[in-house]
Amino acid sequence: MIMMNNWKIWWEKSFFHKYCRFLTPAILAVLLIGLIAGYLLFVPPYGGYANNGDFERAIYVSGLYVLPDRPYYHFDYLVRQFGIMQYFNENGATLFSSQPLIIKTAIMINKLFFSRTIFDIRFLGALHYIFYLGGVYLLTEALTFRLTKARGYLVALLVVFILGDSSLTLYFNSFFAEATMLITFIYIFATTLLLVRHRYQHSWPLYLIFGLSTVVFVTVKQQNAPLAFLIALVAFSFIFWIKRRGRRILVVASTLAIMGTGVATYALITKEFNDINQYQSMTRGVLLNAEDSGKSLKEGGINQQYALLRGLPYFETYMPVSLHGEKLSKELLQKYNFVWILRYYLKHLNQFVQLLDLAARDTQIVQLGAVGDYEKSAGKPAKAQNHYFTLYSNLKRAFYPRVYAFYILFFVVMVGLYSYGAYQGFRHQNPGKITKLALVICCCATMLAVCLISIIGDGDADLAKHLFMAPVCLDLLTLLLISDINGRSLFGNGNGETGLPTADPVNAEPAGQLVEQHIKQVAELDVSRSLPAKAPTAEQEKTVLSESQKQLLGLRKSNAKYIRQRGRRL
Repeated sequence: MIMMNNWKIWWEKSFFHKYCRFLTPAILAVLLIGLIAGYLLFVPPYGGYANNGDFERAIYVSGLYVLPDRPYYHFDYLVRQFGIMQYFNENGATLFSSQPLIIKTAIMINKLFFSRTIFDIRFLGALHYIFYLGGVYLLTEALTFRLTKARGYLVALLVVFILGDSSLTLYFNSFFAEATMLITFIYIFATTLLLVRHRYQHSWPLYLIFGLSTVVFVTVKQQNAPLAFLIALVAFSFIFWIKRRGRRILVVASTLAIMGTGVATYALITKEFNDINQYQSMTRGVLLNAEDSGKSLKEGGINQQYALLRGLPYFETYMPVSLHGEKLSKELLQKYNFVWILRYYLKHLNQFVQLLDLAARDTQIVQLGAVGDYEKSAGKPAKAQNHYFTLYSNLKRAFYPRVYAFYILFFVVMVGLYSYGAYQGFRHQNPGKITKLALVICCCATMLAVCLISIIGDGDADLAKHLFMAPVCLDLLTLLLISDINGRSLFGNGNGETGLPTADPVNAEPAGQLVEQHIKQVAELDVSRSLPAKAPTAEQEKTVLSESQKQLLGLRKSNAKYIRQRGRRL
């Protein structure tokens, strides 16, 4: 006991205790991830991803080009510097995407601080890095709101362990759209939780961040177009806690706008890009594991000779037939579509399940294994992988089940748990639980959907990269579940999920003191009324009782009003 008291005295006098209140769990998470990711991205040898052939679609339309006087390595090594076009850019966009806007922003920063002719990819990495830290702050703030300090710091360290993994942050020094997808989805997830838990007094900035992040997420990659309908479900759930008619109309309009963005993104897919995906969905999907590939083609009225293309990707160097001729388009691509492929898989469920299990195995491989992570000057062998701070991704790869049924089971368990919480919230007039259920459904359905979309839409080509959102959603749901268990808000009303803003218990001493003062005043009032100096008449007793009840009611109302105001300020 003496040792414990001495430890408490030392802690209260220490430097760390004095400044501990400024180091919130959210700030701690930002500082640690900032150090971990900053060392990876901006300290030699620089980390990033080499070009697997996808970079050309992003760099040329953004006004960049490969420097002709320097060696350029596909797949093997990271290339850090590119030339900035000084003339009219005649390269049109091969696909509709919001990614060039992000790259052009990085180019503007590069021109201000580095060079007007040479672009260093670290400026794009720095842009991703800054916005990522902002998302980490909001997410940690949402997950740790109303937790005790010890539990809050524990959740913050878990955020660092999961979201600081280098398999995610390596994307920042590359032209892959996955970096933007990761950042924007974290903002979508975090702002939804902050709205549910009423963390801030003014909520309109959170709605604005939610809307902008959704638009960028959906439009940055065509594969995300169907996911717009899942995010629209989350947006529509806001209507349950909004009472004003005008704001409800705005929620409905925003929901329709999100779905419209998804439809527009899908409609703007170019024919060239669609033909590539359609070709690979056949050769790397339908024909890949077919027992008799010729028979599979015959079922669709397709010439069986095209079974020779089995397993060949679109960008194969030597092909048995030209992929750009009218013959291939007329005899193969025009004979089927994605609906035909879905019907085929439903008739051949064993083959479909094999491909889905293949997708499930690749789901936890977030780090791209087909490309190198270092520059040539680092002295590493070709396609060398960076293993700095990748413990979490290695654990997932080693221990997570590698069958698609695991994700179906995960979906059932998570939706079941949060459905009961939403039911309890509905009974106790807590609409935040309904929105949280919508968020869980969105993430779980995204995990299942990206596997289906990837297999049906592109076969197993670049499967690990196409499945990027599945492990991201799994990680975010893991953090949410741990936070809710710690805050006892899985079924109850912890973490501020009461439907109304309340005071923060960590800083609730003024509110508690006011409550105690009110209790004392009420007690003194009752005593003074119950022990009059002279025996009152019946009419006087009635008047005194009425005044006492009015004062007691007034004190209770002022107490409730103070706590609500305190919660809004916090």
